[in-house]
Amino acid sequence: MVGFGLLGAGKIGRVHANCIAAHPAANLVSVYDLNAENASSLADRFGSDVASSPDDLLANSGVDAVIIAASTAAHGPLARMCLDRGKPFLCEKPVDLSLKSAVETLRLARGSGVFAGVLDVVDVRKRLRARCEM
Repeated sequence: MVGFGLLGAGKIGRVHANCIAAHPAANLVSVYDLNAENASSLADRFGSDVASSPDDLLANSGVDAVIIAASTAAHGPLARMCLDRGKPFLCEKPVDLSLKSAVETLRLARGSGVFAGVLDVVDVRKRLRARCEM
């Protein structure tokens, strides 16, 4: 069972939480959002802990991997926090608001030995829908 931490409990965060819940080998362990009400609501729905900060979520020994679904401005700093703590992560696009910061984050990821991925849920949904229609 892979324990996931979710950074961001807004619209896209809820999509990720539902995907985690639907997978038999995944568990949503902890949720953090600047809006504590959003985090609490999502955590209650999935039986997860509410983290008091990104640091709190990353320190949770039950969190094996992290999904970054926070606001775009937070992507880069949160990705770098994951890298600093050795936590594998998937980050919603874009990695950062500036190309320079995005390149630096990717450079750090390449040298870290930590799995780091960037994804676009909308694109994934379109591809899955197209495959299902074949």
